[in-house]
Amino acid sequence: MLNPRAPLADLVTVQRTLIALLLTLGLPAAASAAGETISISLPAPEVEWHGPVDLSGAVQPAVAGLTLTIAIDGTDVGTTMTDVAGAFAATFQASRGGAVTARLADGAVSTPAALVVVPRVITRITKANAYLGATLHIQIQPSTWTGEVIARTLRGSNRLAARRVQIRDGRARVRLSAPGVERFRAEVEVPASDGLAARTVHRSFRAAGRRLAAGSRGADVRALLRRLEELGFHTPGIASILSRDATDAVVAFQKAYRLPRTYVIDADDWRKLQTARRIRPRFRGHGLHIEIDKTRQVLLVVRNGRVRHVIPTSTGATGNTPEGRHRIRWKAPSTRTWLGPAILYRTLTFKGNSFAIHGFAPVPAYPASHGCARIPMWAADWLYRQSPVGETVYVYR
Repeated sequence: MLNPRAPLADLVTVQRTLIALLLTLGLPAAASAAGETISISLPAPEVEWHGPVDLSGAVQPAVAGLTLTIAIDGTDVGTTMTDVAGAFAATFQASRGGAVTARLADGAVSTPAALVVVPRVITRITKANAYLGATLHIQIQPSTWTGEVIARTLRGSNRLAARRVQIRDGRARVRLSAPGVERFRAEVEVPASDGLAARTVHRSFRAAGRRLAAGSRGADVRALLRRLEELGFHTPGIASILSRDATDAVVAFQKAYRLPRTYVIDADDWRKLQTARRIRPRFRGHGLHIEIDKTRQVLLVVRNGRVRHVIPTSTGATGNTPEGRHRIRWKAPSTRTWLGPAILYRTLTFKGNSFAIHGFAPVPAYPASHGCARIPMWAADWLYRQSPVGETVYVYR
């Protein structure tokens, strides 16, 4: 029999001993006295749909073996029991967010803890081609989630383009822009719906440039030609088809930056296009002049110290194209050569009557002429029109 005058600490110890004995025997613990307080906490107050939710708490005064029911917005999701210190823990799954509470059988309820549940968003990138775009596959769980999401392309922190996408049966597919050969991020913004909070997810991807050769078609061809013009390479115009003439601009680019002279754009060329800066002339000054670089086999049109146009050339096969400073002595729409019936188109003679810049076919990627500087026929008209008699011509290696 308990001594009513025993210290309170001894009474609590005896009470806990009796409860532990009852639990050992499989008998229900005695109900706690009225006036309990229940505290709860959620270490991770935001979880994915159907992800594990960890909850912990305590009942005061401490009583072991008390059953607590866990609920979200009044809907029961699990039960747990207190230990000898009155503490309890529980793990459950949540299909929606809301106010989480723990309650005792006598009606005592904890202060609510806010739980946020977001949809599970799975993304995948395929067919990431520079300038043509990348395919973004989106899957949202639960599959009953329907509505519109926003899909964006980001370069660093800059948002480049956005599209609205309708989700059906938890899935969607959308084509994102990829304006360059570099790393981008796909951003998917999912709005709040049906008890699930809003969520934004990201996925990084790198867009690779596809191989482009004469006859290739597509937006990346236009982007290639536009980039070549930005760098000063003379092209026959911006188009969606890579023509034979346009590959002359490609090989001029490859010559200028000492890349393999293939007339074909591959991964190395795309990488260089992304980082290249406009090449510099050897000679500066005001006005207009022409430079012929025998080593790189390019002709530079320079205005006020800046390279404005780069054209592929083929100089003397024996290295005999005369180096030094010259001037355009005379011009002719076409001339014949003493070497045979070949027509030299749009002739710009710069030394004697034997060495000139002129249009000819072919213009190979290496020195092949008898001494003149050949340029493509389609570029010869343009250079002829804008190069006056007396213009300076520098030839060097």
